[in-house]
Amino acid sequence: MVTLITFIIGVFLWLIYGIYLQALPIILANSVTLFFNLIILWLKIKYR
Repeated sequence: MVTLITFIIGVFLWLIYGIYLQALPIILANSVTLFFNLIILWLKIKYR
């Protein structure tokens, strides 16, 4: 669980960096990754 939360924080920071640079590939890749990892986190909490 700690590893997943750390990964989510890292992806979120990369997303912020991509928005700062206005780099669409970084924004898209990290948005999709963040979305799916938040779903995984929600399912881990729900079905624990």
